[in-house]
Amino acid sequence: MFRSARLIEGELPTEATVAQVLVSMFAGHLPLYRQAQIYARQGVRLDHSTLADWVGRADFHHAQSTSLCSRC
Repeated sequence: MFRSARLIEGELPTEATVAQVLVSMFAGHLPLYRQAQIYARQGVRLDHSTLADWVGRADFHHAQSTSLCSRC
C-alpha cells in the first residue's frame, strides 16, 4: 500500500488540508479561530493554535523551497 509523505510528519493534516487552511486564511480572509469553529461543527476538534502551527510549518517549507529555487 502506498502512503504519500506528509507535509507535517507524524501529524494529522495532508497537504490538501494545510492548503485549504491557507487558502481560507489568505484568500477567504477567514481567521484561524473561525476555521476551528467550522471544523468543530463537522466533528473535528482542532484548536486555532494547531492551525497556526500548520501555517507556520507550511511557511517554513515554502521559504526553503523558495530559497532553493532562487539559487538555480
